[in-house]
Amino acid sequence: MSVLLSATGLGKEFRGPRRGAPTRVLRDVTLSVAEGEFVAVVGPSGSGKSTLLACLAGLEPATSGRVELAGIDLSTLGLSGLARHRRRTVSVIFQAYNLLPTLTVRENVELPARLAHRRPDERDVMSALDELGLLACADRLPSELSGGQQQRTAIARAIVAATPVLLADEPTGALDQANGRVVLERLAATAGARRAVLLVTHDLDAAARCDRVLVLRDGRLVNELVSPTSRQVFDAVAATT
Repeated sequence: MSVLLSATGLGKEFRGPRRGAPTRVLRDVTLSVAEGEFVAVVGPSGSGKSTLLACLAGLEPATSGRVELAGIDLSTLGLSGLARHRRRTVSVIFQAYNLLPTLTVRENVELPARLAHRRPDERDVMSALDELGLLACADRLPSELSGGQQQRTAIARAIVAATPVLLADEPTGALDQANGRVVLERLAATAGARRAVLLVTHDLDAAARCDRVLVLRDGRLVNELVSPTSRQVFDAVAATT
């Protein structure tokens, strides 16, 4: 299996508005996700999970180290090249959903294809909406949806985009147990289609459904679990607090 996403010695610092010591958020993080893998990142609040995802997606520049996305070192790309490469290679499910308010559910899901100057595959769009329980909402605007429906729309958009890498930040956070199970099954199927899926989550039961679980504490990867149980994930996270 080829590696689709990797980080080597990744570090990230943020500087405040005044001079002083920077805040170190990520410290020497090294990881990889190969095609077909479904990987979770867990850890206490403030451990750097969302910042890690942003750096892996090329949305935040690393302070040190390297991120490779589909074989390309992101630090070698200019702004326009980075935008083009991201459009072709990675889809991100954000906690804030990032739906365009003037587009319907169907149009939001079709948007990545249109931005890439491709004709959306209507069968893929409708299939994703059906699987995620959104067919009845296809022609509604985001303002007419519940929070859970908005989240599922964002998930459908990332799945239909069909990029090699899919990154998800708390994809089940606004969902009930039944819908959360459907989403996790769909993400696992996405990884099974030779894509790489990495999710950041506080839901330890969701993490236990993944092939591997990476445990982050204070910006460092401190543990890796392979095919763990929910209890093993809980114990690993509890050991970091």
